[in-house]
Amino acid sequence: MRKTGFDYVNGKRVIAALFIFSLAVVLTARAQAPADPAEVIAQANVLADQEKFKEANDLLLKLAQTNPDHPDVYWEISQNYYDIGERIDIKKDKNGKMAMYKKAEEWAKKGLAKNPKLADNAFWLAVALSQQAQTQGIASTLMNDRTLAKRIEQYYLQAANAKEFHYKDTNSNTVASANFALGQFYRKIPESTIVGMLMGTKGDIEKSVKHCRIAVKMFPNNIEFQKELGVSLLCRGTRKDDPKSTAEGKAVLNGVLKMKPENALDRQDIADAKRLIADPSLACGYSRVQQEEVSDSNFK
Repeated sequence: MRKTGFDYVNGKRVIAALFIFSLAVVLTARAQAPADPAEVIAQANVLADQEKFKEANDLLLKLAQTNPDHPDVYWEISQNYYDIGERIDIKKDKNGKMAMYKKAEEWAKKGLAKNPKLADNAFWLAVALSQQAQTQGIASTLMNDRTLAKRIEQYYLQAANAKEFHYKDTNSNTVASANFALGQFYRKIPESTIVGMLMGTKGDIEKSVKHCRIAVKMFPNNIEFQKELGVSLLCRGTRKDDPKSTAEGKAVLNGVLKMKPENALDRQDIADAKRLIADPSLACGYSRVQQEEVSDSNFK
């Protein structure tokens, strides 16, 4: 049967329409396809570097839905919630601060359940639990849950001795951060035998200084690591009546004053370093969150 001119042109239109429809389907499928996880995480890290932690988590929370088995998405989300919490003034919004640390705990736990050998998950879980204790009050929190201190210590030690970890940049990594955190941990808990019996672990200012030195040796340009070493040295000087340790602590903190801050927390650490140089007696109970009382009497 011969085609008329209309039939021929109409057939071409049908073919063209089918082609356009097929192309639209392909483009729509590509647009709806999940983005490459590495690209999403890279974008989130750029936002986090700009201190846009909520926006970073907006990307990562979507990634957790589309790629629930990705090894890094959980601890990355936990870290961002921690960073949001760190920037909330406890005097203005204690509940909001706690809420962010609880979110950090929630996501680190999810990550640890999926990847128990990945140190980043253990590290951020310990951080989240530690910050909740500091926000609520270390002594009261640990006395209400006498297994908590030991659990935190074990998570930090797992990260400090890790063979598998993913977080690393030019100024830190998970192993160094865990050593830094252990430096804080062993400084803030009393060293008495009774505390060890109650908690399953106890403070140790020599361990505190040791772990801080490890972190600083790994990343000497990290302001927070240097500040914490100075704090632990001042604390040792106070507890052991050791003028040499106090002098070294002040020297380290004076060095911190000369370092260039990269973010809001660095600026706070530099301000705190000035305060601690002026009054070394604050060192043993110092934290960014609030000053703590770390004597044995609070752990009975």
